[in-house]
Amino acid sequence: MKSFDRFAHQGVKQELLRLKELTSAFGDFEHGSSGDGEITIQGLNATFYARKYKTKSGWRLVTYKSGKETEIFPPTTEAVLEHIRNEFG
Repeated sequence: MKSFDRFAHQGVKQELLRLKELTSAFGDFEHGSSGDGEITIQGLNATFYARKYKTKSGWRLVTYKSGKETEIFPPTTEAVLEHIRNEFG
């Protein structure tokens, strides 16, 4: 996984770092980046790819768990966090 330092859009970078901070508070995850505007959050049972868009249209969250892939489009960082928390609840 790549470093967060390479993101050009400051607002996107801030939200990705915020999501990293918030997920670190409730689980043992590895964090990195698989692409510009995206954070990879890897836990023991699931991997999440969260992409933040520059516009206010929200996020794209792909979850890989037990060999299944799901994709949702949460509107806020809090909604992304809630989905990840529910996966590990």
